[in-house]
Amino acid sequence: MFFGLTAAAGLFRNAALTGIGEALRKAGEDSPAAARQAGGTSKAVTKDLGVAQSARDIMQRYDFTNISYTDLKSAAKELVQAGALPEKDYLDFIGPSSEYANLDGSRNANWNEAKNVLGDRRQQLDFMKSSGSESRFIAFQSYMVGLFDKFQSLRQA
Repeated sequence: MFFGLTAAAGLFRNAALTGIGEALRKAGEDSPAAARQAGGTSKAVTKDLGVAQSARDIMQRYDFTNISYTDLKSAAKELVQAGALPEKDYLDFIGPSSEYANLDGSRNANWNEAKNVLGDRRQQLDFMKSSGSESRFIAFQSYMVGLFDKFQSLRQA
């Protein structure tokens, strides 16, 4: 799933993710006046605020601590369409994962039960760190956990 990603790529992606957080912070109360005060009326600021608001709206319907695989795919697709989730991260964001398929390739009977995807990602990251995984894999998993955390935080926004 990681296909030659480097730690540098993970750091670059973290910088992009921070941009979404900054847009959310700048959005304040989501008013045009707040947007102007935060960064002027440039098209880039307006677009960032639009993406941030779209992501916030999407995340009001999804909870990554209790989500089925079908809903995870729907959430990811909506976030990509809104411009909040890079399309290149879609497949890594949704899986595949051993929880949804048996080793012989058959589907588990309960493959679509709601689960704590965010908690599972954090647990995977902790395991990677404690088991001495390569830094590039840890960096990528950290990036993925950061995405889930950032989107999940929008539920409270």
